[in-house]
Amino acid sequence: MTRNQRACRIAVAVPATPWAPHAARTLVRRTVDAALRGTDAGADGRTGAGGAGADVADAVADAELAVSELVTNALRHGGPPVRLRLRIAGGSLRIEVQDGGPGSPVLRGPDPEAVSGRGLALVQAVSQEWGVRAARPGKIVHATVRLGRPAAGPAAA
Repeated sequence: MTRNQRACRIAVAVPATPWAPHAARTLVRRTVDAALRGTDAGADGRTGAGGAGADVADAVADAELAVSELVTNALRHGGPPVRLRLRIAGGSLRIEVQDGGPGSPVLRGPDPEAVSGRGLALVQAVSQEWGVRAARPGKIVHATVRLGRPAAGPAAA
């Protein structure tokens, strides 16, 4: 991240539609782009990460994967209302997805025969950290993705 990175917070309701994960990925891409550029993201939704380097482009792809899995899980296994919150600060993107359903997601062991059940393993693989906490209603599942390599020097903390 650059010193010009803007802190950013966004919260949106997630509709229970088949295209909600795609919309969440687009929102992540545009939010990161806006924070990196210090301006609003372009109408095409493409990130300016190419100018910021491959580290940021990879991080945006990781964040898109994480948000897609978390939103899909909330819609498939949770319950309404579903809300998505994004926060960029300190060179990281924190993704939070709240749903109104009971219970907590469970990280499953690999089952090569299963056609689903790998979402949280993917989130774990691309995130610095992830977890679950109780909320009213339901729960919040969160993941944090570092946006590129930490800057050199004392500002990197």
